[in-house]
Amino acid sequence: MSQETAASIYLDRWRPRASWASHLAPAVRALATSQALEDVLPALRRAAMMLGDAGAAPLCLFVCLHGQRLLPADALDRRLASHRDLCLLDLGLARAPGESVAIAALGDDDCMDRDGDALARWLAFELTPFAGSLADAARFAVRLAAIRTGLYVGAPPTSVVDVLDDSRWTLAG
Repeated sequence: MSQETAASIYLDRWRPRASWASHLAPAVRALATSQALEDVLPALRRAAMMLGDAGAAPLCLFVCLHGQRLLPADALDRRLASHRDLCLLDLGLARAPGESVAIAALGDDDCMDRDGDALARWLAFELTPFAGSLADAARFAVRLAAIRTGLYVGAPPTSVVDVLDDSRWTLAG
């Protein structure tokens, strides 16, 4: 029996509330019109919050990790790191060193025990549909959220390729 990737599971089953559209719309528009880091980073933060709160931790993790990779190696985006840590906990790729983790400590290096080897194995498997591209996985996550909330219109997607195919989608409104 083969294991399904998060991309295929969320493509088939995930239906966030349409009310998320108002929160996600500025991010989707920014990502569709700009490649400048000062536009992309806030958009990814907004998308990460929506994905995490809408129960899509794997998709949120794609966005957080991709956003962090856009920064210089010595830089840390606290908002993305905080969402990343919540995703890692949710996915069993990290654990609190005690009973809990203080919200204000999320993103700190020592706030939890992150399992780097488990994350590497998880990414190796979960990025398979994207030929190993974290950028494509993040683009898929945001695009799927936009499709499911009605921000993009087009024929219902049946594959990862469909979601990533720019020619299939038009921004609503």
